[in-house]
Amino acid sequence: MQSVLSITDAHSARESASRKVLEKAKLTHKAHLMLDPAFFINTANLKTSVDENCPQGHLAISMRSETMGMRLANKTVRAGGKINVANQLSYQFTLDLCQQYLEAEEGNVVVLYIQTIADKKLGEAIAAKVAETYNPARIKLIRPNTVDEYLSYLARASFVVASRFHALILALTLGKPVFGTAFGVHGHKVPGLFDICGT
Repeated sequence: MQSVLSITDAHSARESASRKVLEKAKLTHKAHLMLDPAFFINTANLKTSVDENCPQGHLAISMRSETMGMRLANKTVRAGGKINVANQLSYQFTLDLCQQYLEAEEGNVVVLYIQTIADKKLGEAIAAKVAETYNPARIKLIRPNTVDEYLSYLARASFVVASRFHALILALTLGKPVFGTAFGVHGHKVPGLFDICGT
């Protein structure tokens, strides 16, 4: 990283923890903190989705698997390993959250957002497990195809729980209550985001 960054004239980070990583690299230039461009998306003229798969007032969850990511999944696959999401903390946390939310009130609905293809296996496994106990109509999977579509679905949520950096930012731009989760393997982005937001 240091050799690549040493050839640039300026450095910036989109959250405070990444800025600290850059500062530890002892580069010649100070790393600046700049908000992620997603914070500047104009949501004033947003058309809210009326998709029956995304009910008004749902719990929105966007969770990433600990074994998926540019560096992690490739190592696992190259080593001949299989990914078992049921053994992951992200699976156990999200499953427990879904069960508690659905148990709390009969009309509650959870929507699991598949932000990238890397989230698909985790989301499908959680939805299948939840559907063993609860009415399958109370747990939905949504794969937004565009940022506008993602925003229109999140606009219908009551609140958002996510380990996905951009899911949290998009929800914040909509004024939704957000709860960020971070699993150590993916580092520092979510805590760094909440640090710059003052929470």
